[in-house]
Amino acid sequence: MSDVLIIEHGLSMRKIYGLIFKGSNLYFAKNAEDIIKIYRIKKPRIAVILSQNPEDVDLANLIKMLNPQAKIMWISPDKNVVNSIKNSVEAIFTPPFELDEFIAKYEELKKSKDLPYPLISS
Repeated sequence: MSDVLIIEHGLSMRKIYGLIFKGSNLYFAKNAEDIIKIYRIKKPRIAVILSQNPEDVDLANLIKMLNPQAKIMWISPDKNVVNSIKNSVEAIFTPPFELDEFIAKYEELKKSKDLPYPLISS
């Protein structure tokens, strides 16, 4: 069973998340304070950020600081946001997108092996 952190600012789709992330423990956050509280007790390997705010890239950076092995999926309809966060996350989805594609990417990230940490190159 995996842990999934979901960060959303607007209307919740919590009923749908249970279907998408079947068999996973779901944690919900709206801001940095919530994220820190969650990472004090759990270390979700997958984080899903639903945001149109380019400043929320700081949330992705915070997650990577709290758990360097975390995999982040970002959903935003705003192309400018997508351009500003593309180097900080593992997957980006711009609505409309195929739900099957999203679930397949989630499954891929869930199964991905973590790199040894810290990664040191000479």
